[in-house]
Amino acid sequence: MPSVREVLGDEAYASVVDRVQQSFPDVQSVVHEQHADALVLHVWQTHDDAGCQEILGVPKPPQATIDAIAAEAPPAPPVDGFTYYVAHARHARYDHPTHAFTGYLPLVRVPLAAKTVNAVTIKTAIGDVIPQDHLFASVSQIGFKYGDDIGFQPERVDLITPARHGGARFGAIAVYLGYKNANDAEPSFYLLEAGLATGESRMAFLSPDMDVIPPRKKWYQPTPFTTEDSYYTGSLQMNGDEPDKLIVHALSPSLTPEVEVVVTYEKTAPKPIWPALITAEAAARIGSIGVKRGQLIFEDILAPIGDHLPWEIKPE
Repeated sequence: MPSVREVLGDEAYASVVDRVQQSFPDVQSVVHEQHADALVLHVWQTHDDAGCQEILGVPKPPQATIDAIAAEAPPAPPVDGFTYYVAHARHARYDHPTHAFTGYLPLVRVPLAAKTVNAVTIKTAIGDVIPQDHLFASVSQIGFKYGDDIGFQPERVDLITPARHGGARFGAIAVYLGYKNANDAEPSFYLLEAGLATGESRMAFLSPDMDVIPPRKKWYQPTPFTTEDSYYTGSLQMNGDEPDKLIVHALSPSLTPEVEVVVTYEKTAPKPIWPALITAEAAARIGSIGVKRGQLIFEDILAPIGDHLPWEIKPE
Protein backbone atom coordinates (compact mmCIF):
# COMPACT_ATOMS: atom_id res chain seq x y z
CA MET A 1 0.00 0.00 0.00
CA PRO A 2 1.51 3.39 -0.99
CA SER A 3 1.93 6.04 1.68
CA VAL A 4 0.20 9.42 1.58
CA ARG A 5 3.57 10.99 0.74
CA GLU A 6 4.04 8.63 -2.21
CA VAL A 7 0.55 9.31 -3.57
CA LEU A 8 0.82 13.08 -3.11
CA GLY A 9 4.44 13.52 -4.20
CA ASP A 10 7.33 14.95 -2.22
CA GLU A 11 6.79 18.61 -3.18
CA ALA A 12 3.07 18.76 -2.38
CA TYR A 13 3.58 16.73 0.79
CA ALA A 14 6.36 19.07 1.98
CA SER A 15 4.00 22.03 1.48
CA VAL A 16 1.40 20.41 3.73
CA VAL A 17 3.97 19.69 6.45
CA ASP A 18 5.26 23.27 6.21
CA ARG A 19 1.81 24.82 6.60
CA VAL A 20 0.92 22.62 9.56
CA GLN A 21 4.24 23.45 11.23
CA GLN A 22 3.57 27.17 10.77
CA SER A 23 0.19 26.67 12.47
CA PHE A 24 1.95 25.59 15.67
CA PRO A 25 5.02 27.86 15.97
CA ASP A 26 6.11 27.05 19.51
CA VAL A 27 9.74 25.97 19.70
CA GLN A 28 8.75 22.58 21.14
CA SER A 29 5.98 21.88 18.62
CA VAL A 30 6.93 19.06 16.25
CA VAL A 31 4.79 18.13 13.25
CA HIS A 32 5.05 14.46 12.34
CA GLU A 33 3.93 12.58 9.26
CA GLN A 34 0.79 11.46 11.10
CA HIS A 35 -0.43 15.08 11.19
CA ALA A 36 0.18 15.67 7.48
CA ASP A 37 -1.31 12.28 6.57
CA ALA A 38 -4.47 13.02 8.53
CA LEU A 39 -4.90 16.42 6.89
CA VAL A 40 -4.44 15.06 3.37
CA LEU A 41 -6.77 12.15 4.06
CA HIS A 42 -9.40 14.61 5.31
CA VAL A 43 -9.13 16.60 2.05
CA TRP A 44 -9.44 13.46 -0.06
CA GLN A 45 -12.52 12.34 1.87
CA THR A 46 -14.35 15.69 1.89
CA HIS A 47 -13.46 17.40 -1.41
CA ASP A 48 -13.98 16.51 -5.05
CA ASP A 49 -11.17 16.31 -7.59
CA ALA A 50 -11.31 20.05 -8.34
CA GLY A 51 -11.07 20.85 -4.64
CA CYS A 52 -8.13 18.49 -4.17
CA GLN A 53 -6.39 20.08 -7.13
CA GLU A 54 -6.96 23.56 -5.74
CA ILE A 55 -5.85 22.77 -2.19
CA LEU A 56 -3.12 20.18 -2.69
CA GLY A 57 -2.05 20.95 -6.24
CA VAL A 58 -2.40 17.37 -7.41
CA PRO A 59 -5.36 15.22 -8.56
CA LYS A 60 -7.49 13.24 -6.17
CA PRO A 61 -6.37 9.57 -6.13
CA PRO A 62 -8.75 6.71 -6.94
CA GLN A 63 -11.35 6.00 -4.24
CA ALA A 64 -9.91 2.52 -3.73
CA THR A 65 -6.56 4.06 -2.81
CA ILE A 66 -8.20 6.49 -0.38
CA ASP A 67 -10.21 3.69 1.25
CA ALA A 68 -7.13 1.51 1.60
CA ILE A 69 -5.08 4.29 3.21
CA ALA A 70 -7.98 5.20 5.53
CA ALA A 71 -8.20 1.56 6.59
CA GLU A 72 -4.59 1.82 7.77
CA ALA A 73 -5.58 4.35 10.47
CA PRO A 74 -4.80 2.96 13.93
CA PRO A 75 -7.50 0.61 15.30
CA ALA A 76 -9.18 1.25 18.63
CA PRO A 77 -7.39 -0.20 21.67
CA PRO A 78 -9.28 -2.66 23.88
CA VAL A 79 -11.72 -1.42 26.52
CA ASP A 80 -10.53 -1.35 30.15
CA GLY A 81 -11.67 -0.13 33.56
CA PHE A 82 -10.72 3.55 33.45
CA THR A 83 -13.11 6.52 33.47
CA TYR A 84 -13.59 8.27 30.12
CA TYR A 85 -14.94 11.64 29.03
CA VAL A 86 -15.53 13.61 25.89
CA ALA A 87 -14.53 17.24 26.34
CA HIS A 88 -16.86 19.62 24.50
CA ALA A 89 -14.57 22.63 24.07
CA ARG A 90 -16.19 25.82 22.78
CA HIS A 91 -13.64 28.37 21.55
CA ALA A 92 -14.72 31.99 21.13
CA ARG A 93 -12.40 34.79 20.01
CA TYR A 94 -13.17 38.38 21.00
CA ASP A 95 -10.72 40.21 18.75
CA HIS A 96 -10.49 40.15 14.94
CA PRO A 97 -11.75 37.99 13.43
CA THR A 98 -14.55 37.19 15.85
CA HIS A 99 -15.41 33.50 15.61
CA ALA A 100 -16.63 30.53 17.60
CA PHE A 101 -16.61 26.75 17.21
CA THR A 102 -16.82 23.66 19.36
CA GLY A 103 -14.22 20.90 19.26
CA TYR A 104 -14.43 17.45 20.78
CA LEU A 105 -11.60 15.66 22.55
CA PRO A 106 -11.58 12.17 24.12
CA LEU A 107 -10.09 12.07 27.63
CA VAL A 108 -9.22 9.39 30.15
CA ARG A 109 -8.76 9.61 33.94
CA VAL A 110 -5.82 7.69 35.37
CA PRO A 111 -4.01 7.71 38.74
CA LEU A 112 -0.46 9.06 38.83
CA ALA A 113 2.24 6.78 40.17
CA ALA A 114 3.22 7.47 43.78
CA LYS A 115 6.94 7.75 42.92
CA THR A 116 8.61 8.77 39.68
CA VAL A 117 10.54 5.49 39.54
CA ASN A 118 7.18 3.66 39.34
CA ALA A 119 5.80 5.77 36.47
CA VAL A 120 4.98 3.62 33.46
CA THR A 121 2.99 3.95 30.24
CA ILE A 122 -0.68 3.29 30.96
CA LYS A 123 -2.61 1.50 28.22
CA THR A 124 -6.18 2.77 27.87
CA ALA A 125 -9.05 2.36 25.43
CA ILE A 126 -8.29 5.70 23.74
CA GLY A 127 -4.51 5.28 23.63
CA ASP A 128 -1.41 5.39 25.82
CA VAL A 129 -0.83 7.79 28.71
CA ILE A 130 2.94 8.20 28.55
CA PRO A 131 4.89 9.81 31.44
CA GLN A 132 7.06 11.73 28.97
CA ASP A 133 3.95 13.41 27.52
CA HIS A 134 3.37 15.23 30.81
CA LEU A 135 5.20 17.69 33.03
CA PHE A 136 4.61 15.50 36.10
CA ALA A 137 4.88 11.73 36.16
CA SER A 138 4.17 11.08 39.85
CA VAL A 139 2.51 12.30 43.03
CA SER A 140 5.95 12.84 44.58
CA GLN A 141 6.97 15.22 41.78
CA ILE A 142 3.89 17.36 42.33
CA GLY A 143 4.40 17.31 46.08
CA PHE A 144 8.02 18.37 45.68
CA LYS A 145 7.16 21.33 43.45
CA TYR A 146 3.90 22.50 45.03
CA GLY A 147 3.91 21.18 48.61
CA ASP A 148 4.68 24.61 50.08
CA ASP A 149 1.96 26.25 47.97
CA ILE A 150 -0.78 23.81 48.95
CA GLY A 151 0.41 23.32 52.54
CA PHE A 152 0.75 19.51 52.52
CA GLN A 153 2.14 16.55 50.63
CA PRO A 154 -0.66 14.99 48.55
CA GLU A 155 -1.28 11.28 48.87
CA ARG A 156 -3.11 10.93 45.54
CA VAL A 157 -3.30 12.70 42.17
CA ASP A 158 -5.59 11.78 39.27
CA LEU A 159 -4.74 12.92 35.76
CA ILE A 160 -7.49 13.66 33.21
CA THR A 161 -5.77 13.78 29.86
CA PRO A 162 -5.82 13.16 26.13
CA ALA A 163 -3.91 9.99 25.23
CA ARG A 164 -1.38 9.15 22.52
CA HIS A 165 -2.85 6.93 19.79
CA GLY A 166 -1.41 5.98 16.43
CA GLY A 167 1.73 7.95 17.21
CA ALA A 168 -0.12 11.24 17.80
CA ARG A 169 -1.54 13.20 20.71
CA PHE A 170 -3.59 16.41 20.90
CA GLY A 171 -2.16 17.90 24.06
CA ALA A 172 -3.95 21.24 24.42
CA ILE A 173 -5.15 20.70 28.01
CA ALA A 174 -4.90 18.19 30.83
CA VAL A 175 -6.06 18.44 34.46
CA TYR A 176 -4.43 17.08 37.61
CA LEU A 177 -6.81 16.57 40.56
CA GLY A 178 -4.93 16.49 43.86
CA TYR A 179 -6.07 14.87 47.11
CA LYS A 180 -4.63 15.50 50.57
CA ASN A 181 -5.62 11.99 51.67
CA ALA A 182 -5.83 9.04 49.30
CA ASN A 183 -9.46 8.29 50.21
CA ASP A 184 -10.79 11.87 50.14
CA ALA A 185 -14.16 12.16 48.39
CA GLU A 186 -13.20 15.38 46.58
CA PRO A 187 -9.93 16.98 45.46
CA SER A 188 -8.19 19.72 47.46
CA PHE A 189 -6.30 21.37 44.58
CA TYR A 190 -5.91 21.17 40.83
CA LEU A 191 -3.35 21.88 38.13
CA LEU A 192 -4.08 22.86 34.54
CA GLU A 193 -1.45 21.57 32.15
CA ALA A 194 -1.43 23.62 28.95
CA GLY A 195 0.16 22.18 25.85
CA LEU A 196 0.28 21.98 22.08
CA ALA A 197 -1.89 20.52 19.36
CA THR A 198 1.09 18.42 18.32
CA GLY A 199 1.13 16.67 21.71
CA GLU A 200 3.77 18.38 23.81
CA SER A 201 2.97 19.67 27.32
CA ARG A 202 4.34 23.15 28.04
CA MET A 203 3.16 24.86 31.24
CA ALA A 204 1.32 24.06 34.48
CA PHE A 205 -0.94 26.46 36.37
CA LEU A 206 -1.83 25.73 40.00
CA SER A 207 -4.99 26.38 41.99
CA PRO A 208 -3.93 25.48 45.56
CA ASP A 209 -7.50 25.56 46.89
CA MET A 210 -9.81 24.68 43.93
CA ASP A 211 -10.41 28.40 43.34
CA VAL A 212 -9.91 30.48 40.19
CA ILE A 213 -6.36 30.63 38.83
CA PRO A 214 -5.45 34.33 38.43
CA PRO A 215 -3.74 35.55 35.25
CA ARG A 216 -0.41 33.85 34.72
CA LYS A 217 2.03 34.45 31.88
CA LYS A 218 2.07 31.38 29.65
CA TRP A 219 5.65 31.52 28.31
CA TYR A 220 4.91 29.59 25.13
CA GLN A 221 3.25 30.15 21.73
CA PRO A 222 0.56 27.58 20.85
CA THR A 223 -0.68 29.41 17.71
CA PRO A 224 0.55 32.23 15.44
CA PHE A 225 -2.07 34.56 16.99
CA THR A 226 -0.50 34.84 20.41
CA THR A 227 2.85 35.52 22.07
CA GLU A 228 4.82 34.10 24.97
CA ASP A 229 4.00 37.29 26.87
CA SER A 230 0.26 36.56 26.84
CA TYR A 231 -1.61 35.29 29.89
CA TYR A 232 -3.98 32.49 30.88
CA THR A 233 -6.53 32.46 33.67
CA GLY A 234 -8.87 29.58 34.41
CA SER A 235 -11.30 27.90 36.74
CA LEU A 236 -12.41 24.30 37.16
CA GLN A 237 -15.92 23.56 38.43
CA MET A 238 -16.46 20.15 40.01
CA ASN A 239 -19.59 18.11 40.62
CA GLY A 240 -18.47 16.17 43.65
CA ASP A 241 -15.47 14.20 42.46
CA GLU A 242 -16.27 14.64 38.75
CA PRO A 243 -15.11 17.52 36.53
CA ASP A 244 -18.05 19.56 35.31
CA LYS A 245 -16.80 22.66 33.51
CA LEU A 246 -13.42 24.23 32.80
CA ILE A 247 -13.27 27.89 31.76
CA VAL A 248 -10.02 29.30 30.38
CA HIS A 249 -9.40 32.84 29.17
CA ALA A 250 -6.44 33.86 27.03
CA LEU A 251 -5.41 37.47 27.66
CA SER A 252 -3.14 39.81 25.75
CA PRO A 253 0.08 41.08 27.37
CA SER A 254 -2.00 44.06 28.52
CA LEU A 255 -4.55 41.62 30.04
CA THR A 256 -7.21 42.36 27.43
CA PRO A 257 -9.47 39.28 26.91
CA GLU A 258 -8.83 37.63 23.54
CA VAL A 259 -10.15 34.06 23.67
CA GLU A 260 -12.54 32.16 25.92
CA VAL A 261 -12.55 28.36 25.99
CA VAL A 262 -15.38 26.64 27.88
CA VAL A 263 -14.96 22.90 28.29
CA THR A 264 -17.80 20.71 29.53
CA TYR A 265 -17.03 17.12 30.47
CA GLU A 266 -19.33 14.35 29.30
CA LYS A 267 -18.70 11.06 31.10
CA THR A 268 -19.09 8.37 28.48
CA ALA A 269 -17.85 5.13 27.01
CA PRO A 270 -14.36 5.44 25.48
CA LYS A 271 -14.40 7.15 22.08
CA PRO A 272 -11.06 6.52 20.39
CA ILE A 273 -10.39 9.14 17.71
CA TRP A 274 -7.06 9.33 15.92
CA PRO A 275 -5.56 12.46 17.56
CA ALA A 276 -3.77 13.39 14.33
CA LEU A 277 -7.19 14.13 12.82
CA ILE A 278 -7.95 16.57 15.64
CA THR A 279 -4.58 18.26 15.13
CA ALA A 280 -5.23 18.48 11.38
CA GLU A 281 -8.60 20.13 12.01
CA ALA A 282 -6.98 22.61 14.40
CA ALA A 283 -4.39 23.51 11.75
CA ALA A 284 -7.16 24.04 9.18
CA ARG A 285 -9.06 26.35 11.54
CA ILE A 286 -5.86 28.31 12.16
CA GLY A 287 -5.49 28.64 8.40
CA SER A 288 -9.01 29.98 8.01
CA ILE A 289 -8.54 32.46 10.86
CA GLY A 290 -5.05 33.41 9.72
CA VAL A 291 -6.18 34.49 6.26
CA LYS A 292 -8.83 36.74 7.83
CA ARG A 293 -6.04 38.27 9.93
CA GLY A 294 -4.00 38.94 6.79
CA GLN A 295 -1.57 36.03 7.17
CA LEU A 296 -1.82 34.86 3.56
CA ILE A 297 0.74 32.09 4.03
CA PHE A 298 -2.25 29.88 4.93
CA GLU A 299 -4.31 30.79 1.87
CA ASP A 300 -3.22 27.96 -0.42
CA ILE A 301 -3.71 24.82 1.70
CA LEU A 302 -5.19 25.30 5.16
CA ALA A 303 -7.72 28.11 4.74
CA PRO A 304 -9.90 26.30 2.12
CA ILE A 305 -10.04 23.27 4.42
CA GLY A 306 -10.87 25.34 7.49
CA ASP A 307 -13.58 27.26 5.66
CA HIS A 308 -15.45 23.98 5.08
CA LEU A 309 -15.42 22.97 8.77
CA PRO A 310 -18.49 23.64 10.95
CA TRP A 311 -18.41 27.01 12.76
CA GLU A 312 -20.91 28.58 15.15
CA ILE A 313 -19.55 31.99 14.14
CA LYS A 314 -17.43 31.80 11.00
CA PRO A 315 -14.39 34.09 10.83
CA GLU A 316 -14.98 36.85 8.30
